[in-house]
Amino acid sequence: MYHPELTDIYREHFSECSKTINGIISSGAEPPTNPLLISPPLGYYDSDFKIMYFGQETNCWEGPFPDPKGVDHLLEVYDRFANNGGGFRYGGQFWNALKQFNESFSKLHTSPSFTYNNIIKIGKHGSKGLPSEPLLRWQKTWFQVVREEVRILTPDLIIFFIGPRYMRFLEEAFGPIEFSQVGARSTRQLCRVRAQGLPVNTFGTYHPRYLWMNDFYSYERDIIEASRA
Repeated sequence: MYHPELTDIYREHFSECSKTINGIISSGAEPPTNPLLISPPLGYYDSDFKIMYFGQETNCWEGPFPDPKGVDHLLEVYDRFANNGGGFRYGGQFWNALKQFNESFSKLHTSPSFTYNNIIKIGKHGSKGLPSEPLLRWQKTWFQVVREEVRILTPDLIIFFIGPRYMRFLEEAFGPIEFSQVGARSTRQLCRVRAQGLPVNTFGTYHPRYLWMNDFYSYERDIIEASRA
């Protein structure tokens, strides 16, 4: 279900990025992939508990930017992948983690619903990992939309599965950030994240590939218990 306000924001930023793409490529930055644009699942706004899960960045997304089919096509790609089983068929540590959390929240809420997001909206085409600083600066200028996504989609709970190295991007998106401990863990391991525009139940922790090797279920338990406190 496309949100008209969010779709308009995407179109505006996609257009501005398209106008500046030659400059970022000529600067020597790696070519960008297309942005991850969110399309909430059917029934999302009627859900009694809305969750937004954040990963780090895409390892390529629907080819090199800009996709000639534009924003509507990218929203359809997201819908197939995130809302209609594509991500869970893809599998891997991240989507296995989301599946486990969804199962747990389904036991606590009548109709939970989730969206999948990335703290870095535009990754590297044909490559993996953190984009270079020129590519990060480009999208910070022309595609800074995470705060608007949270404002419009009003999640009740957010989990940033991004790890300490990516926490700096939270301040870029939301302004001054405060991290506080959850239980006996260090804020590096697991923290409650406070900033203007974020719900009370916002947590930051490692990427699931780390969690699965370091007692994933204890992290899951701590997050769920803290969200109910």
